[in-house]
This record gives sequence, structure tokens and C-alpha cells, in this order.
Amino acid sequence: MKKDRLHFNFRRVDSYDKCFNFVISEREAGKSVAVLTKAYKAFIKKHRTTIIIRRLIADITETYINDVGKVINKFLPEEKQITLDFKKGNIKEGVVDVFVEDKHFLRLIALSNPMSRIKSTMIKNPAMIIFDEFICNNRAGEKYIDQEAFKFKEIYNTYQRECHGYILKCYFVGNPYSLYNPYFSDLDVDTLQLKPGAFIVGKNYIISCYQIKPELKAAILKRNPLYQFDEAYKRYAFDGLAVNDSQFILDPRRPEKFNLRYIFRINNRYLQI
Repeated sequence: MKKDRLHFNFRRVDSYDKCFNFVISEREAGKSVAVLTKAYKAFIKKHRTTIIIRRLIADITETYINDVGKVINKFLPEEKQITLDFKKGNIKEGVVDVFVEDKHFLRLIALSNPMSRIKSTMIKNPAMIIFDEFICNNRAGEKYIDQEAFKFKEIYNTYQRECHGYILKCYFVGNPYSLYNPYFSDLDVDTLQLKPGAFIVGKNYIISCYQIKPELKAAILKRNPLYQFDEAYKRYAFDGLAVNDSQFILDPRRPEKFNLRYIFRINNRYLQI
């Protein structure tokens, strides 16, 4: 699978060999293509199955699964094009196995599933876990599920038991609607460090706030008028700014001449108002 050198790749992220790997960037950076390429290479070279996480059962659709195949086929020669096979009836259950020529390529799992349904499953030597679009857009009505980070860790613990001699890596990719999410809270990430271009190395995680290359930016500006005429959308989709956070002023300490009024406890963190 060949790609150009303008779009995102995981070389720098993978060089740190961390368990949890987050990539946040504006649209069209090539994050989804890069992570699906990793999954396909693991399938072809090592015969390993990748787990794809979706937030809701409703997020797993026949169209979504078929589009995964279309993305991969864009970078394969005609004689190596793949066809994804799966049981449509399993979609409503929120756990769908996807095959290529009778070999297990993907397992799609909805986080909103009952944990008992997920914990009773297994995959021998899984390749990785992928969570695309892990950041919710609350302006569009999207919401995190209850105890989302805990449920993700339950899924991780279920499948990592079958990894022998290697770390089961997780790849989270998303757009910068907001820098505040259950995963960063659970990992105790200092979100004030997360700015376009930042690269944060934690004890067991990497966070890359990737910025697209100037050459790709120029090409997109030529073909997409939305980036030119809608400044608010351009700031989010092109400059990698978390626009849903713009109405909040955050400070690690109490500002001068301000009084403490409220304290909220959310995901074991304290917010002082």
C-alpha cells in the first residue's frame, strides 16, 4: 500500500512504543487512512485481527463497514482489491466480525454494549485496537456514554490477555472539537499543553496534535471553498483549534481578584468555578 508523503503517518508515534496513542488533527490530514493501513498490513503480514471501537451500536452500519473496504482499496492495485464479508444480522448486536477470503480481518465493537456481551469474546493475538472519531462534537448533540473510559479499559483488558510477547496497542484518532474527554481525564493529561503542533509523551501514552503540511494545505484551499469563506469552520477544520472550548477560560490557578464559587467533581477531577 503506497501513499504520498503529504499526509499523516505513524512513524514518529510508533517510535515511542507506547500502549495508548492519540492523534488529534484538522480534517484531511489522513489519520483514518493511516490507521486502517496499519490494520491491513498487520492482517496481510501477520494474519492478525484488528478491533475497531465505535461508541454506539447505531454507529456500526453496513455503509460504515463497506467504506472501510473502499478506503483500503484506494491504495491497492486492481489485482489486490479486497471484498469485506460480514453477517448483516450481527450489526444490531453491536459486535460484528469482518472477513476477507474467510480470514478474520476486523472485529467491530460498540462501547454501549453490555460488558457481559463483550467480555465473553476473545481473539487470539489481536493486532491492535482502533478508535476513530473518539472525540465527541457536543455542538452536534454527540455525547460520551456513561463511564466510557472505564468501559474501554474493560474491553482492552479482555483482549490484551490473548497477546503473547507483545503490547496490545491502541490508536485513538479524532478531530479537535474539544480537548476535554474521558480518556485524557483518566490519564491525567494536562490539556493546557495540547495546542496545534504539540507532541506529548506520557508514561504510557503519546498525544500528537498534528498539523497538516503547507503543501497539502495549499491544495485543499484550492478545491474547498468552505475553508476560505467560513472562518469559524476553518479554525477548527484547518488550523486544528478546539472550537468547542473557545467559550471557556481555563487557568490552573485562581485568577487575581476572583472568588471561588463552585466546585464540581467530574471523572475524579475537580473543576473550580
